Amino acid sequence: MATAPLLTPVLASLATLAIAVALDLALAEPPARVHPVALFGSVVGRFDRSWSRPRLVGVAVAVGLPIGVAAFAGGIVAAASFALPAFSALPVLVAGTILFTTVSLRMLLATTAEVVELTETDPDAARESVRALAGRDATDLSPADLRSAAVESAAENLADGFVAPLGGFALGATVGLAVGGSEVALPLAAGVAAAVWVKAVNTLDSMLGYRSKPVGWASARLDDAVMFLPARVTAGCLFGRGRIDRSPPLGRIVGREARIAELRVADGDRRGRARRATGETRSLRPQPGREPAQRRRRGAGGTARRRFRRGRGRSRGGMATRDKMAPGSCGGDRMILTALRGALGFLTRIPVGRDEAAWAAFARSPWTFPVVGYLVGGLVALSLFVPAPAPTVALAFVLAVYAVTGIGHLDGVADIGDAAAVHGDREERRRVLKDSALGVGGTVALALVVLGLATAALGLVEVAATAGDGGPLPPVIGIVVAAEVGAKAATATLVCVGDAPHEGLGSALTGESSPGATLSVFALAAPAALLTWPQVLPGLAALLVALATAALVARWSRRRLGGVSGDVLGATTELARVAALHAGVIAWTRF
Repeated sequence: MATAPLLTPVLASLATLAIAVALDLALAEPPARVHPVALFGSVVGRFDRSWSRPRLVGVAVAVGLPIGVAAFAGGIVAAASFALPAFSALPVLVAGTILFTTVSLRMLLATTAEVVELTETDPDAARESVRALAGRDATDLSPADLRSAAVESAAENLADGFVAPLGGFALGATVGLAVGGSEVALPLAAGVAAAVWVKAVNTLDSMLGYRSKPVGWASARLDDAVMFLPARVTAGCLFGRGRIDRSPPLGRIVGREARIAELRVADGDRRGRARRATGETRSLRPQPGREPAQRRRRGAGGTARRRFRRGRGRSRGGMATRDKMAPGSCGGDRMILTALRGALGFLTRIPVGRDEAAWAAFARSPWTFPVVGYLVGGLVALSLFVPAPAPTVALAFVLAVYAVTGIGHLDGVADIGDAAAVHGDREERRRVLKDSALGVGGTVALALVVLGLATAALGLVEVAATAGDGGPLPPVIGIVVAAEVGAKAATATLVCVGDAPHEGLGSALTGESSPGATLSVFALAAPAALLTWPQVLPGLAALLVALATAALVARWSRRRLGGVSGDVLGATTELARVAALHAGVIAWTRF
């Protein structure tokens, strides 16, 4: 099947993920009457009865139903790929829409936030709302217990309602890429089929995986195995130095001092013990008078939507129905967007507006650095396609970089250059940092950075002239985006692990983040290595060299300045960008 040049398998898979997440943030839930997983739940309900051989029936159900719906979903995507060959975006749209029905993030976070807020103002309303998350009688729960029930359920459902389906799609698409070559259809169909299979397994467990239902034994066992890794990945993302105090948006919901152990993200609870997703097997006993926030099932499976209800109605097939949030409720997507707006306002010249709330959200969200890097890299890379001689293109590239990002970071380069040229102790170097006069060291540092950027652009022009077709993106775009993401991830890493020597911009950022937040930074930056596909080395080299640059700057700043200041962060961005661009160009042209 012929496809448009840019819709190659990797880009199509990434676009599918983006569509699914965007639809979830925008719409939250499809109507229950047409929700595919609700319809699947109604089929599962027909097996929820007594059988003469319940385990045999349960094995057939656990094996047959997920495979059947997965094959059906994958077939729809494959059919869309061949139905309209001229419209190559159709399978991406179809795959993204189907994947959207398997995930639930916005409603999970919004409902949890609503319950937590209601415990402060209207506990009775909170007891009613918590039924959307926790399948137990909340009549006698105190406000503190209601908050615990909501947060424990949110943490558990984050694994099976978001991480597991997207992880299944990524795994299936990767297998499809390995088998299908340059065809778009196979990776998308395999990825969607894997995500739907995971969701089907979760739904079976949420409906049948109880001790009182022998027919659910196989479903529970299968869900234990499927959710083993997603539960631990979720716990690792939430852990963050033993806390999730600054991990948006759960950090705001839980509170600054909530520990991951209190969330009881669990799997494999077959004998009344919750094995935390981190792998600990000791018993986590609930407080006196409390049951676990959810009916204990066999595993962390189920779906994030399984207990959502509209008003007081019952959900069908273990699936959520769409619910309207109360006015003023703070959904997690709103906090995410505020943090991204703050990041764009601080890291770029894009006119998104600046305010205290956006800055505060950004300061607590180092994960926004690499996200902004993708946008900045994409915008800047367009300048390399100016129809002009190579030196003019290089000049256009340098101008584009500073038109989008501003020249504020260059001030950090100049200050660090002056400080590096000083022969003295830390106090003397700090004094030079505060001096607005530009010295020889700063002048040389600025010249080297701008020259390095321009020569990297010349190398990119050579890459564009010699590179062939076949990748998901023109290689120069992949290298530029990977380098920018790497530079932003390098800066975010210093924000997470560094300590500021004095009050200022550095302390305002480093004081709000912990080393554990680097997990989300690395997770968001890692896909940039694939942007130079089928040659992975250039993108990977750009990322790794950028992070290595950050490590060298951090070591120097700790020894010479006593910590990470705002000037160090700005200089890191500029130096890491230049180093990453050259690394990407060298890896493409020499290897």
